[in-house]
Amino acid sequence: MDQYDNYIQEQKSFLNKLFREKKIEFSEAIGLLGQTLKEGQDACWTCFQTYSHGFELFVIRNKETGKWVGKAKEAFAHPENHVIVVEDWEEGELELSQKYDWLLDQQNKYELGPDWHNQGLLRHSLVQIVGDLDQGLQVYEHLIHFSEWLCTKLMQRDFDFVKNRLYEHGANTWVNFIDEYTRLDKKLGGFETFSVEGASAVYSPEGGDQKIEDEIKLPKGVERNQRRGSVSIHFYSLLTPNGVPMINTELQIDLIRDVDQLLKITAYRFIET
Repeated sequence: MDQYDNYIQEQKSFLNKLFREKKIEFSEAIGLLGQTLKEGQDACWTCFQTYSHGFELFVIRNKETGKWVGKAKEAFAHPENHVIVVEDWEEGELELSQKYDWLLDQQNKYELGPDWHNQGLLRHSLVQIVGDLDQGLQVYEHLIHFSEWLCTKLMQRDFDFVKNRLYEHGANTWVNFIDEYTRLDKKLGGFETFSVEGASAVYSPEGGDQKIEDEIKLPKGVERNQRRGSVSIHFYSLLTPNGVPMINTELQIDLIRDVDQLLKITAYRFIET
């Protein structure tokens, strides 16, 4: 009987063991990846390439010569002659950390000394604000704080909180939301942390009720001036040794301000990535 429900759980266990021990015999590694190998050696090799990010986080070497092995055929022909080694993973982590594409704020830079600066940064992201711009920016900040709070409750498995913040209608129910969250949590081997990526759309209390293209849909009984925005969240189930996320799933939520002045979720979408 397989130890894991799926190959993702299996691969996460293998990678955690590799990062912990820093070296695993190649023959032992493929023995730990039985479900992955059911798809063939090429699938297993793709797993190594994907998670090593171009063999930056870890490499496969010949035990006698120390030579880097870059082809599946060579490694699988004599697995006993090869080893998977975590050497200097910082380069790989730096590559993974380029996610947000930060930009330099040229108007906010102060030289403190040779190769020593205070440098303002700008995050390269866009948000669509409907209605008053200043109020919209305040709503944006409000949505981020609420989403971080929501995620903290989910990670703590405080599902009663979620129940009170879901505007139930049709299939948009507390039971369905929690079932989907717990299914993905289990499938990916357990979420370890999260990040709120930002709001893609914001509706200001002043002027935010106007009609636009691709606006969020509202359930029956909710007024247009109750719309507040759409937020994107990532839940992470595997981190590098220094906390850079590798495996994640995305949650998109649409939010309104209910008659009781609470933010509530009117729609949600889990997107496996």
